[in-house]
Parts: sequence; C-alpha cells; structure tokens
Amino acid sequence: MNITDIGKGILAVTITVLVFYSIGLIPGYSWNILALFGIMGIYIKNYQDIEGFLIYSFFFLSILGLLGIFDSAMNDNKEGFYVNRMKLINSNITAKQCQDVCEANRDCKFAIVPLNTSEAFPAEQHKCWLSYGVQQYKIGNANSGYDVWKNKKYKDPITIARTFAWPSTFRGRGSSRSGAMVRTTSGRWDNITIRYEQFSPMYPLNLNFSAVMKDQGWGNPTWGIYIRLEGMNGETVYQTVLKAPRSVRNVRKRRCSRYSCGRYWNWAFWNGGFWRTRYCTRCNYYTQSVAGPMIPISTYIPNLPNKKIRAVRIWAQTRGQGHMLQSSKVSYSLVAQPS
Repeated sequence: MNITDIGKGILAVTITVLVFYSIGLIPGYSWNILALFGIMGIYIKNYQDIEGFLIYSFFFLSILGLLGIFDSAMNDNKEGFYVNRMKLINSNITAKQCQDVCEANRDCKFAIVPLNTSEAFPAEQHKCWLSYGVQQYKIGNANSGYDVWKNKKYKDPITIARTFAWPSTFRGRGSSRSGAMVRTTSGRWDNITIRYEQFSPMYPLNLNFSAVMKDQGWGNPTWGIYIRLEGMNGETVYQTVLKAPRSVRNVRKRRCSRYSCGRYWNWAFWNGGFWRTRYCTRCNYYTQSVAGPMIPISTYIPNLPNKKIRAVRIWAQTRGQGHMLQSSKVSYSLVAQPS
C-alpha cells in the first residue's frame, strides 16, 4: 500500500465522520432518514472505489450545504440571547435533541441551551429550556445569555376582539330606544342569539368575556349571557356564562296625609254652617328600593382546552317564570394560535 492509498483512506474516514456529524445537526427526523439513506447508498455503490466515494461524498455534502440544513446554515438560527419565559424540560440532552423537542411542540417558539455549548463536537448533553406562554421574545445581545434557536414552525398567537353595544347593535325585543342591546321576555323561556362567527381553525389560549347588564330586580338570580367555543364538528370545546347581577338603588320618597286638627268659625254660615272642620297635612319620608342601572361584569379564563376550534357562539337565555335580563353591551377577547 503506497502513501497515496493511505491518504485516500484517511480522507475517506474524515469525510465519513463529517457526514455523520452533519446528520446529527440536521433538524427533523425526516431529513435525518434521507441523509442516512443517501450516505448508505454512496457506500454501497462505491465500496471498492475510494476516488468515486470521495467524489460522491463531496457532492453529497455540497447538496446539504445548498439546502441550508448543514451546520453553517444552522448557525443562522442560533443567537445568544435571553428569553422572557422559559421552562426547564431536561437536564441531560443535546442541542439537536432540544431543538427537535421544541419543533415538535406547537407552543414553543425558542429552544434554549447554555451559551457556547451547542457547537461542541462530539455533541454534549446539557440543560434544555423551552419558551412558553402567549408572548415569547428574546432580549439582550448576541453574545450573552444562552444559545437560542427559533422554531420556524411556530405561529404567533392572534387576538379576536368583538364588542356588541347599544345603539349600534340591537338584538332585543321591544323598543330599540330603551338603551338595551338585548332584552329577554320574562313570561316564558327565551333565547336570543347575539353573535355566531366562524373563522379559520385555531387553538384557544385564553378568553376574556364581559357584559353590562342587570336582571329583573327581584326573585332568584337569572342566568344569563353565554359564550361557547365550538370545535371542528360543532361540538362544545368550552362554555361559560355570566350571571345577570341584581341592580338595586334606594330612592327617598314622601308620603302625605290629611287629618282633622280643629274647627273654625265660618262667616259664610249659609254655606256649610257656622263651624267648619280644619284639616292639616302631615308628611313623612321613607326609602324605597327600585331597579338600578346596568352593572359591568366579566370573567377571565386563562387556560382553555387544547382542542381546535372554528366558531364562537354568544346568546342570552332566561327560563321565564319572571326571569328577565337586559344588557347594553357584550364583548369578548379570544387569544388563539392558528393551526
């Protein structure tokens, strides 16, 4: 064996190590499998031809570089920063594995490992953090904090905010000049749709639901104004209701009465006799409870079910038997992540 053959062998071993190292840096299992089959094909086809193996290997590495999935391309997504919200998911994991976990997690925007540890060869195991929450962002500069990768599959949450208020919106029965956007009937079971809206499929994160309303002012509590998040087939993913508050105000009223307080001489005796009864007025004040103004009420749901939704339905419903509600404003704000 001459020196040329020895050099070719060393170069072949070096190329093999570099190829398998590059496979460890490729994001996603599908690319790993394709790259592994590619290098196996090169080995099988050129197992007796070192020069052919070197040529095909260099060509294979060039393809990886052009596709932007080799180490040089991976460095474009890596930055040294701090992340506002992060949670530890594993204390012994490689940077590549940490990135794969983040990529498979719909709620993860950043994969985080200790600073300057992701370039180690062979790959070392360190702590791995994932970002979480509605607002995920990095802070600091590129040479401090942690090694941070951004998940390209992550989609930022969106906010759907709607408000239905009098007088622009009127869903009730009776006069629209009353100041009520919706009013139910007290004499029977009643159901009034305020809003039904469909949109692109998404995963709900949190919900803020509020209304300005009041009940009939007496008797048992009245339920209420409902909101329901509906799934892909119209099933209920989440539902909540706002109870109509009891609005009462006290007013001061006066009640007066007349009573006999003596007699007096009537000079016009031909009209009612010589003496006539004198009447005095006596008044007293009392407090009376009457229906008051509409009252704001709201509820906040921070953690909604991790199920896909496509519609929101809002309606007012009362069961009759004297129960009635009226509302001048209904609004909701839904934070969701596109699917």
